[in-house]
Amino acid sequence: MSSSPRSSTHTSQGSSTVFHFKATGRPHKSGPGGALVRGRASGVFLRPAPQAGRAVAPGLEVGIRGGAPAPQVEGAPGLRQDLRSSPEAWGAADVYAGALSGRPAPPPGKGRALPQSRVPRRPMQMSAGAPAHPAPPEVAGRAPTPLPPPRAPLLEGAEMAAAMAARRVRPVRVLVDMDGVLADFEGGLLRGFRRRFPGEPHVALEERRGFLAREQYRALRPDLADKVASVYEAPGFFLDLEPIPGALEAMQEMNNMQDTEVFICSSPLLNYEHCVGEKYRWVENHLGPQFVERIILTRDKTVVLGDLLIDDKDTIRGQEETPSWEHILFTCCHNQHLALPPTRRRLLSWSDNWREIIESKRGARTVDSS
Repeated sequence: MSSSPRSSTHTSQGSSTVFHFKATGRPHKSGPGGALVRGRASGVFLRPAPQAGRAVAPGLEVGIRGGAPAPQVEGAPGLRQDLRSSPEAWGAADVYAGALSGRPAPPPGKGRALPQSRVPRRPMQMSAGAPAHPAPPEVAGRAPTPLPPPRAPLLEGAEMAAAMAARRVRPVRVLVDMDGVLADFEGGLLRGFRRRFPGEPHVALEERRGFLAREQYRALRPDLADKVASVYEAPGFFLDLEPIPGALEAMQEMNNMQDTEVFICSSPLLNYEHCVGEKYRWVENHLGPQFVERIILTRDKTVVLGDLLIDDKDTIRGQEETPSWEHILFTCCHNQHLALPPTRRRLLSWSDNWREIIESKRGARTVDSS
């Protein structure tokens, strides 16, 4: 911006309204959102934004972009700071208040001239302890700048203790896998395969290795992969699976535990024609209708929120690299030979210490929330 009072112009593009005040003197403070001029204010007016490069009136003109609160207008904080301590304060305050009020702009040339009595003759001194950014003074005919809403008070004393107690009582959420944990998938598969293909070689339960039975049968002989898959994809396979010993009793007891939520979290087959419906019917037949409402079927268990996941699959991957739950490996024939790192926990059977695992998670949650 030039210091000449006859040729300097400020325009704001990208806004339908620009708020101008006209003054004489040298540029004092400028920025992308506006400027202050050291000198005497001779008039205040509002008008639509002029085209880029065109002067809207003779003399030096300074614009402030309108239509947004001051904190979002770059350059406005500096303007606010000088409202009470600059000779041009009243002219600047008029423009500033107009920018915040959102009042419609008067026609060109209809701006209100300020009386000379309103222009301070010397800077006003700020008293000790005054705010660093005082609010702009009110101008006749304009609404004062609205103050921000007060912040919510911080919780203290009994309120804080009550809030902490509420966090501690949030139930521990346990996710329980179905096949190999509640229903005996491996035993049902071996019996079904030997019944349908009595002359073919099979993999005994004590020889099972790896989560996918199909891949182990493929290694035994390639054509056996499709044959074993035809067993668990057949109608009635999932519905007729026997419960894992102790599973049903453990689920009922877990469901009745205080501050505990239990959900059945299972992954259906890609060929789901019979699998999905039979899983629902199996749960209703063996656990009752109240557990039907607690079934979660998903191909990606990492996106399900929980504190514990009891599952016989040794490695569970998905969209979330760090799931919310701790994976408890349930021992099954295909994973019993695996050695887990010290950070991993294993549940040998439903006769094992599943209650202690839940309580240890509850204790850890209480410590974290206190």
